Amino acid sequence: MLLFIGLGRTGKGGTLHCAGCEQLVASAADICRIMGRPPRRTYTNPHGVLCPIVTLAAVIGLAGDDYSSTEHTWFAGYAWSPVACGRCGLFLGWRFEARTGQEPGSFFGLLEERLVSRPAASPA
Repeated sequence: MLLFIGLGRTGKGGTLHCAGCEQLVASAADICRIMGRPPRRTYTNPHGVLCPIVTLAAVIGLAGDDYSSTEHTWFAGYAWSPVACGRCGLFLGWRFEARTGQEPGSFFGLLEERLVSRPAASPA
């Protein structure tokens, strides 16, 4: 599914939802830059698979496990762990947690293809 986030255009309105079940995942206001990088960027995993992600300061309703690793991390000093939709279980991306005192202490990198954006409600 195509994800459109109005970064630099319409400001911080709207919401992001799981592409599998439409569960609310985040507010577009939570989209953030990490380590000075743009919030939308494509990374490559160790198998050569391209992973277009959006970075978020906070999310809602995701499930993860206790596994984490710093191996092949895209963000130096951060360990990653997989996260999925808490409702349907669709893999959505990764939680990154600082290991060496960086700020922010944690953030999320979610796959754009696994998200659907919804515009902010119009004022009445």
